[in-house]
Amino acid sequence: IVSRDWSSDVCSSDLVIKILEFELQGVIRYTYYYVILDKANREAKILNFLKEQAQESLHHAQLVSDVLAGLNEYEPLAILPNYHLNNYNAIDILLASHAHEQQAVEYYKHLLEVVKGCNKYLEEFTSKMVIEEEEHTQELQQMINEYQV
Repeated sequence: IVSRDWSSDVCSSDLVIKILEFELQGVIRYTYYYVILDKANREAKILNFLKEQAQESLHHAQLVSDVLAGLNEYEPLAILPNYHLNNYNAIDILLASHAHEQQAVEYYKHLLEVVKGCNKYLEEFTSKMVIEEEEHTQELQQMINEYQV
């Protein structure tokens, strides 16, 4: 990866740090749901999705950490995942995952507003992330519809 210096974009660094924390929370959330659902239920489609989401959240966190390195930001992270559910059945896990992905879309959209017009690389990166997170939200909504029938 080519190192970039975006330190003039400090207005966006706090938001990028929040997004990194959120992506890392996703790694924990999806891994935990995978473990819980695996013991309670053998829904292969959902299990595969949760496993893939944990891996993708980690990949997103790594991409975002590269952006932070370009911003020359190295602050401690506050990763306090809130993934507790009252019930750990397939539909509740899907609904919680959908809410998590919707929040990710909102974070990335907010970052896009902040960087629009002032940093082309961050704008392009963030636009791609919005699309990916929206795709996850749509995929989850399809699974929710299938399981609520």
